[in-house]
Amino acid sequence: MSCSAILYISMNKAVAIMRNPILAYPAGEGPLWKVFWLYGVITSNILLAVILFLLWRDAAADLISLLLILLLLYTSWIVVSVWNCSNNVRVENYYGVLARWLTVAWAANTILFVAFLSVDLLF
Repeated sequence: MSCSAILYISMNKAVAIMRNPILAYPAGEGPLWKVFWLYGVITSNILLAVILFLLWRDAAADLISLLLILLLLYTSWIVVSVWNCSNNVRVENYYGVLARWLTVAWAANTILFVAFLSVDLLF
């Protein structure tokens, strides 16, 4: 295989990863503002609001448990994504550091939230 063919294949893989945020953001290939605000803050709060609404409406415990697992998985993806994209800022890097630790605090809050709700659902 020629060098240009290898370069072409690797460029196509890089473009495919960049277009897929599920793969690109955990690899640190995305703007921090988009990962933090759009995927971290807004989407996590929407998922949390759906769970709270279903709890308020006395939905099935299986559905709520499934959504809690989804929330944990999504939160772990967000923590990795924000951590790895935290250097992708246009201004001072303290925004990246702040985003890292705010996301870690959110993850700790989510873990406690899921733990307490899971105990409540079991008993």
